Formats: sequence, C-alpha cells, structure tokens
Amino acid sequence: MKRDKSYSSQEQTPRTDDEQQKYTTPNIRWHIDSDPEEAKIFWKVKSFIPDVKSTELLYLGKTPFNETKPLNIKGLSKDNANKVEIEIEIVKNGYIKQNKSFSGNVLIDQQEISWFFDLIEEK
Repeated sequence: MKRDKSYSSQEQTPRTDDEQQKYTTPNIRWHIDSDPEEAKIFWKVKSFIPDVKSTELLYLGKTPFNETKPLNIKGLSKDNANKVEIEIEIVKNGYIKQNKSFSGNVLIDQQEISWFFDLIEEK
C-alpha cells in the first residue's frame, strides 16, 4: 500500500489545552458494593447538552466491584461536566432495583465513583 504523499504531519494543527481537555479520558476508580453481594451493576450517561450523548444502560459487573477503568465519554470536559451525570443501577432478583446519580464534576475532580447499596427485599 502506498502512502498519500499529499499528507504531511506538519499540516496538522496541534490541539489547544482546552481542546485536549475535551478528549482526555480520566481513569475512574469504581468502588461499588451491596448487601447482599452479587448484585448486577449497570451504568449510563445522562446528558443535558448536545456535546455529550446519553447512553443506554451498560453492564459493569457484580458487587463487590473494585476496579479502575477509563471513562470514555466523548465530549465531556470540565466546562460542561456540570450538565452530565453518571447513573448507577443495581439489580438483584428478589430485591428492589436502586439507582444513584453522580455529577460529571465529581467524576472529573475526584476520579472516583464509590457507593454502598443496602438492598431491600421485594414483598
């Protein structure tokens, strides 16, 4: 395969600090637990701006969950983080589903999602 000679890496415009910040993917420390354990954990992005897209629920794992993972939210930056939330949903058969939301500001500043869910039996 031949390389297109009209392309030059010198022609690329470097990103400014603000632009680079929008594409930075912070590693988030996830610490999620429940009583009883072995509850399924799902998460989704809730966005109130067009720059960041909301997502459907995504499976994360089962409680207890302690991992560090990159948070790949395209368009998320310090400037718009206050208009973005991460919602955690915990599901276990025989128990009431529970949700907890975290502000995008918390994610960028603290780089951690930590919560304990005390599950309530269905009646």
